[in-house]
Amino acid sequence: MLQLHPGGAIVPAYQEFLGQHEGALDWGSGNFGAVMGTIPLGAIYHQNAARLPPYAYHVFLWKEGAAIANKWIAAKGFDVMEIPGTSPVNPPEIFLQSTKELNTPADFKGMKIRTFGYGGLPFEQWGAALTMLPAAELYEATQRGVLDAFEMSNFKTNYDFGYHEVTKYIYISPIRAPSEGGMHPAVKTSSFMALPDDLKLLFTTVARAEAVNFGIEMTMQEGPIAEKMREYGCVVQKLPMEIVEAYAALYDDAMTGVAADKPDMKEMLEAQRAWAVKWNDTEGLPSWSATPEEWRQY
Repeated sequence: MLQLHPGGAIVPAYQEFLGQHEGALDWGSGNFGAVMGTIPLGAIYHQNAARLPPYAYHVFLWKEGAAIANKWIAAKGFDVMEIPGTSPVNPPEIFLQSTKELNTPADFKGMKIRTFGYGGLPFEQWGAALTMLPAAELYEATQRGVLDAFEMSNFKTNYDFGYHEVTKYIYISPIRAPSEGGMHPAVKTSSFMALPDDLKLLFTTVARAEAVNFGIEMTMQEGPIAEKMREYGCVVQKLPMEIVEAYAALYDDAMTGVAADKPDMKEMLEAQRAWAVKWNDTEGLPSWSATPEEWRQY
């Protein structure tokens, strides 16, 4: 029997990966954030801005991405792995919830923004000050003026946290976090491998089915909850294209530089880019995630 616990109940929030490695957890959300310094690819495995939509990224992780991540995790000596095909097919995240109106990149200058990983690099280049706070602290920090805006999750999650009560503007765009997958769930490798084959198959089958079911449930709630936020008085609108296009260009350039001296991140980034080109050539990608021609080198 699998017993569920909320984040922070067994190990500190965002420390789940280390909790699995050390044996406090056998499975659960294996957030890479705690070990980004040791395994840099974690920063773009959980979510990589400006690129693959949810289903395309889910297929990439199943067919290539999980194997690359697991290879590097094992090489670094961690007793953690992802079972291919178990990452959720979640809807894209809200771009930002903000107390200030955003029309052009110039509007970011001087803003205080909560962000996670490398997705905030364009904000920083536009003159914003970045910080990282847990989800539970965003409401009060915004209410007190410590934050002007934050990135978090989707409409359902953010509505449950009450964020619509402290932010007037809610900007919709997949550009910052088009897909949220990777290590959800992850397992402690030695614990999983010790299971008999029938239980391995049962766990894997259920986890893969739930990856799709959970994403469907979340997606179906997006529209109704967005309307609830509008009814509360929030301005829910698409992110201006001037910001979308500028964000994608800055992020792509920044990640090429960041990954240059990090072999694991470089391998993952180039694999994602090669997959995006292949997917765009055969299935097509939306305009916001169209692949640069130079990516054919990968």
